[in-house]
Amino acid sequence: MTQHQQLFQLERGVSLADTPGVLWPKLADQAGAYRLAASGAIRETAFEMQDVARFAALFLADRYPAALAERYKLESIPGSGPAILEAVGRRRGFLRRGGIVDQERAAETLLSELRAGDIGQMSFETPADFSAEETL
Repeated sequence: MTQHQQLFQLERGVSLADTPGVLWPKLADQAGAYRLAASGAIRETAFEMQDVARFAALFLADRYPAALAERYKLESIPGSGPAILEAVGRRRGFLRRGGIVDQERAAETLLSELRAGDIGQMSFETPADFSAEETL
């Protein structure tokens, strides 16, 4: 485990920086790790934002569909994480040339608003989650 920043000079002018706290923690409970990342408890440098945002989108669709639909003015909630981010991006006008949704911006917005409580008050874990995950 890296305790402090280290810089290594490699061949051909390549530098390698080893910094503490940058890699995704090795958590046995991956669903719990995703919930921690979605809540902001794990630094954004440790994960792929769109991956966590897709997880968060499905989590919201499953547990808090009314809050998700209300916040982003969705008539219906798509059935996949990428499709939910697509819908969020379209509703917010995060379009690139050719009408393509900026998925990165949609992911950032969803996670930011989730963490700020703008989507509503919610719990990322319940006692039932622990019981269900212990049986896996």
